[in-house]
Amino acid sequence: MLCFRDYIIFTKVRPLYFNGGCVGRSGRRVCEFQVEIDWEVDCTDDNARELCASEDVTGFPTLKWGSVFDLQEYGGPRDFENLKKFADKNLKPQCSPTHMQLCDKTTRREIRRLQKLSVTALDKEMDDKLEEVNKLERDFQTAVADLETQYETATAQRDADKKQLGSGDLILMKAVLAQRKTEL
Repeated sequence: MLCFRDYIIFTKVRPLYFNGGCVGRSGRRVCEFQVEIDWEVDCTDDNARELCASEDVTGFPTLKWGSVFDLQEYGGPRDFENLKKFADKNLKPQCSPTHMQLCDKTTRREIRRLQKLSVTALDKEMDDKLEEVNKLERDFQTAVADLETQYETATAQRDADKKQLGSGDLILMKAVLAQRKTEL
């Protein structure tokens, strides 16, 4: 796991080397520039299983990056040069409660409002927002199911119509056309 202040890369892979010069014998150490390195996470280990499950790590190797509260899977090239370019571009402080100077005025105002809430009130707001997201997902799944039903109905109708067209005149037309072409 690489932690860049509020951003981390979670990895389930053992590297051949690390060019930062701050890795201890255990493979984990905090560097001067606040990078935490945990190169290998064995998801079959009882101690790591919960972490792997919570981060939806199923394959090997898995690289995740982003806010510690919202990790995203990294899907780019995995050679050192491309990973370094990606890290240089993306793994830097972003607008957050710990980096409010990077936020626009509206976001700073919202962070301050949220910071004034009690834990209970903040939990309630978060639950309400998550319920909205879940409702959107349910509505989406319903729409997809409706589209699948429409597709199946349209496919069945097309197949029935083709069968009806192909069973009568079309077969005769093909036979007559083939005969005519042989006569020429």
